[in-house]
Amino acid sequence: MLVHLHYIVATLVCEILFVILHRKSSNVKQLFGLITIPGAIYFLTYRLSFLGFLGFIHIYINSLLVLLLLLFLCTVSFEPRELSKTKKLWIFICAIGSFFLVLLAYAVPWCVRAFPLENSEAILFTLFQNNVGTEGFVWNMIWDNILSPTLSVYVPVCFFFLILSLLVYKSQKTWCFLFIRYKIRLRSGKDVWKTLGQLFSLLFVVSLIVFCAVVPKLILPLVNICNVYLDSNKKYNSELYLNEYVFPDSVSITFPQKKKNLIYVMMESMEVNFKDFIPEINQMSIDNISFLPGGVDVAMTGWTMAAQVAKLCAIPLNLPYGLENSDEIYSFLPNAKCLTDVLAENEYNQVYVHGSDGSFSSKRFFLNQHGVREFHDFPFYKKNKLVSEKKEIFWGITDKTLYDLVKKELDKLTKDTAKPFALYMMTVDTHFPDGYLSDGCALSKQESSQFPSVLRCSSKMLHSFLQWVKEQNWYDNTVIVVVGDHTWSTFTDLLNIPKKDPLYWINVFVNVRKSPPKLNRDFSSLDMFPTVLDAMGVELEGRRLGLGTSLFSEENTLLEKMPKKELDSMLKTNSFQYDYFMQGGSFKRE
Repeated sequence: MLVHLHYIVATLVCEILFVILHRKSSNVKQLFGLITIPGAIYFLTYRLSFLGFLGFIHIYINSLLVLLLLLFLCTVSFEPRELSKTKKLWIFICAIGSFFLVLLAYAVPWCVRAFPLENSEAILFTLFQNNVGTEGFVWNMIWDNILSPTLSVYVPVCFFFLILSLLVYKSQKTWCFLFIRYKIRLRSGKDVWKTLGQLFSLLFVVSLIVFCAVVPKLILPLVNICNVYLDSNKKYNSELYLNEYVFPDSVSITFPQKKKNLIYVMMESMEVNFKDFIPEINQMSIDNISFLPGGVDVAMTGWTMAAQVAKLCAIPLNLPYGLENSDEIYSFLPNAKCLTDVLAENEYNQVYVHGSDGSFSSKRFFLNQHGVREFHDFPFYKKNKLVSEKKEIFWGITDKTLYDLVKKELDKLTKDTAKPFALYMMTVDTHFPDGYLSDGCALSKQESSQFPSVLRCSSKMLHSFLQWVKEQNWYDNTVIVVVGDHTWSTFTDLLNIPKKDPLYWINVFVNVRKSPPKLNRDFSSLDMFPTVLDAMGVELEGRRLGLGTSLFSEENTLLEKMPKKELDSMLKTNSFQYDYFMQGGSFKRE
């Protein structure tokens, strides 16, 4: 309502100023201004959200721009037309060129806002790895944020140019406009192309200026991405793996006589920093075990697939760029031993439930290769007619539907009382750029983005699911782990989080029978593998697995042993030792 009020005030002020300045002009000019002003301001403010990041001030800036443009147009006078020819190829070049420049002018700020360009590894992984199953999601983002706004600007401008060129041609006069003390001429020629060529040349120049103003935001990230790519084929011996990696097969892992069940909930981009919007998760952190201040993204763990590999296997995801992870790939870390492998060896029934296509990043293949035989994703549920078309969205299914499916999966798993179970699930509603609001979730009209509403709903759905779990007769023997998969720096602007604040993903351990020696820890996704086993009552020799340390122990994590910057540098290094996890052979190479 406040935005509408500002629009009305700005429009009235502009119309009054226009009438005052043109009180001695013809009725045609006055009528032209009075009709055009409200429509032009509305178009810039509501349709394009031009300069929308400035808040309500952008309405007044848009109004001022419209007023100045109309004042400029109303300075028109006439001179004899020219009869020179126009090169039509030049018009075509300018029209196509300006379209792509406008496209890039929208694309660059959106990329800077929506993607973590400082995380070069995540960008390269996404570009080069298997992206099957995300076509609809990607197309929707590109259409909503780049193509649709570009066409909304470009098509009306082209239409306006055509009408204006026809008017100039039909008048058989060159139209002159006064800009301060200089005359700007729209030249009338033998045909309409003369004026059209001028206008598209002007559009090309203006588009180029706008593009040059926004493109510097991409230069440094692109340089970093290129440098990471160029260094990706260099390999070294890694002191980190030689000195810190603990092979799960080299230590004793002893399960209790009555093995605990596991429900492992990974939530897309769920951060401790969202505390103002997730009251139920905040309370869960207080009522159960939660390590403070939260999990940190170290290098090669800061996107969904990398985070899951790190949390399950206690190693980073450092695959060669350009390696296509199709279903036939052999080298998706076949020699890394993960949480899922350990549970499979101990006869756990394991199922992974996923709301989108598991082909993306070869997640299905990775988990199948590491002990999870039942991978139930959107194509699986659709094939078995367990989801209706009405519940489908562009990536698959919403979290609301996902939780319903998880309950059914748990009902099936718990019928086999002879074996313990492990269920893994991944929520998606809180995915960038501003999340997806499931059915039944309230949308706050006081906030410019829907993301706060998505967070509130996600928190409530998790709470409702855990309440259901606690009512089941198998709950007493079940450990529940809730983690955010990674942090996402682009959400800080949406939620007005100070950019200097460090980002942490959530961690909550429910129904754990032991107490950690301390809750304040510096830790990362690498530490979740041993920590989850420890929470399940498993005795771990040395309390360390892979590159991770159990947070239920007094042993120091890697982040407590060394600065994050040093650890990041070591994790990014392509090493002969990491090749062992992908290809086998010798672990140590001199």
